[in-house]
Amino acid sequence: MSNYERLLSWVLKYGRLPRKSDGGRAASLRRWIDGERGENLLRLHLEQRRLLDLVADALRVRGQNFWEPRQEKWWQHADEVEAFLRREGQPPLSSSSDTYEKKLGKWLSKQRRRNRDGRLDTEQRGWLRHVPVRRNRGHKPGQ
Repeated sequence: MSNYERLLSWVLKYGRLPRKSDGGRAASLRRWIDGERGENLLRLHLEQRRLLDLVADALRVRGQNFWEPRQEKWWQHADEVEAFLRREGQPPLSSSSDTYEKKLGKWLSKQRRRNRDGRLDTEQRGWLRHVPVRRNRGHKPGQ
């Protein structure tokens, strides 16, 4: 089975592109996608292009766009927040003195605002619902 066929199979099963955080074969497939998208797609054989068109169509039905890497960038940030949560046991703070935590915290705060404004898709809203809210370190309950 070619990577193109594996990709189509994945999209039809899960309704989205694989992410590096999915681990295993999915992560390997994700790295392959990142390498194939862009310049390499111009050199595809007809059969390979047909399979990618099927993937794009399957994603489009679910409101996603294979050719729009911005959506994938969102999930890369979400993966980073999940890794932070696993490592630290709490979400990142936008007011942290640690540069990396602060970057993730600001991104997370922005997504919460976008969610309130109705600017996240269904899958993004579902992901965000499972991220706990963390108060600033100096915050005491009841204040």
